[in-house]
Amino acid sequence: MTLNNHFIKLVGFSLLMAVLAVLVVVGLGTQAGSAHRDSASEHIKVLEQQLGQASQQELKTGQLSNTKQGSVLTGDSAKKMDNLHQQTQQQIDSIIARPENKRQGAIAAIRAFAKDPAAHVDYQQTLKIPYPGGSATAEVYYVGLDQYTILPANNKVVQVGERPRLGNEPGKQYDVTPRYDQAQLEAMAVAFIKEHAPDVDLTKLNAQFGSKGAVAPNDKGGQNAGTPHDTNYFFRWEGYSANLTGGPDEVPFIQVGFTVGGTFLSYTNSLTR
Repeated sequence: MTLNNHFIKLVGFSLLMAVLAVLVVVGLGTQAGSAHRDSASEHIKVLEQQLGQASQQELKTGQLSNTKQGSVLTGDSAKKMDNLHQQTQQQIDSIIARPENKRQGAIAAIRAFAKDPAAHVDYQQTLKIPYPGGSATAEVYYVGLDQYTILPANNKVVQVGERPRLGNEPGKQYDVTPRYDQAQLEAMAVAFIKEHAPDVDLTKLNAQFGSKGAVAPNDKGGQNAGTPHDTNYFFRWEGYSANLTGGPDEVPFIQVGFTVGGTFLSYTNSLTR
């Protein structure tokens, strides 16, 4: 793990913790509820501080190596901080996540989406995801090599794609045989959205299509590397103009990706709340 990547994880985690701290103190109801949320917020802050202090100490005394990008954590130091980060994340999750019995609806939704009633669904964490004009609480689940993001408020699947690899675990294999052209893939994307997001009216959205060549997502160096033609197509429909103060990230959209071989790549829906 490079120091750069480590800092990215820490910064991302710190931002997440800040958002989560806000989450537990917003919308306070009774005085008792307020006290409970304040306690949870303080607990989160303590955990965050402990992680930050441990990270700084490891950077001072741990195993380091010099690269073009600067010093990097290596060996036991990198493993130690990875484990500590995961442990802290699990502790935070135990504070903010909904009970396991309340997540059964999400598991059912994922199995229905995947068309696999026996799919093994592993809950990972609860976090906040950015949405145009704000953010939403979301749950992350793993199914095989795929990652699903669910809105616990309604158990809607809002994002699907290949999950992060674990260690030297191989990634997914994608069929990039030039079997379908763009028009055919667009028709597949439209059908996909009609099935999984029937409330979305594509005729009222702005189409923004794009393609990428050579390597499927998360498959660098794999069997698809070096393919000279466009292998991946992404079909995106946006809700309104991107000319907003906050930039393109404010634009609500729905997007589906397929390879030219017809393999599903990813799905994102920030239109559904």
